[in-house]
Amino acid sequence: MSHSTFRLACLVSLITCFFAGRILAAGLVISEVMAHPLKTGAQSAANEYIEICNIGSTSVDLGNCLIATPGGARQRLIPWDGLPSGIPPGRMLAPGGIALVTSPGYTRPHQAWFSSVPHPAGRIHLTIEGSRLGVYGLPDSGGAIFLEDASGKLLDVFVWHEDAGEDRSWERSNPANNTDALQRSQHGGTPGSAALRDTAAATRRECLILRQPDRRTPALAILTLAQGEEARLSLHTLDGRTVRRILEQARGPGVWRIPVFCHLDDGRQMPAGRFLVSATITTSTGGQTHVSRILRLAPNRR
Repeated sequence: MSHSTFRLACLVSLITCFFAGRILAAGLVISEVMAHPLKTGAQSAANEYIEICNIGSTSVDLGNCLIATPGGARQRLIPWDGLPSGIPPGRMLAPGGIALVTSPGYTRPHQAWFSSVPHPAGRIHLTIEGSRLGVYGLPDSGGAIFLEDASGKLLDVFVWHEDAGEDRSWERSNPANNTDALQRSQHGGTPGSAALRDTAAATRRECLILRQPDRRTPALAILTLAQGEEARLSLHTLDGRTVRRILEQARGPGVWRIPVFCHLDDGRQMPAGRFLVSATITTSTGGQTHVSRILRLAPNRR
């Protein structure tokens, strides 16, 4: 193999790893998003927050990172200098550390949570340039947050497709293992404490695997369900809008292999770009987990 061929193969491998839903070298994961805080009039959007974990082995300067939205707005992360929240301000996120990112107008409605939870070294509090997260605030019913480095490289994507409920956040089930499954939090969320969460064994398995399409075969979603679980499968844009339903109901235990045809409900072919195949998994006790995988559609495909 020539040197140039080897370099190309390595590049393709890295790109494949990212779009499978895994982070590259930076080791940063968006672990929680509070898009629907308790309604308090004009302050509601100010009390939204984003939580970031460093699951890597080296410290990361979050001052070199940006929060972005599908519309293209980008906001630099800067140290928090507002009311005390129980978490110190800072920029360097140590391995295993957690950063809470709030808007400059944050009124610390979760102060009781901060006070009741010990925050060891590695927790930091940041804010953004601007007045609202995502410029206009985070949408309750569905949206996406991108984490980028200063060069514009995408480090992580956090997508939610429905409202978690007032005063509830969406959380990654197991950010330490970079699990993509999302679950609703308790009331008030768990800001600044991702590493303290308990993770059920069921959330550690690969619930959803997505094989990318090629010129001859459609994409294939492989859905693994445990006893008593039910799931539905749907296709979304990166900003959380539903394109169409793929499967209304699957029941476990078992493995479902579902072709994902890249066309709209009216039969038109979908445009080239990136989309999300998402599974909503409901357990026998009524709990829900959301898992998303990125679908890549190349131009000029047949």
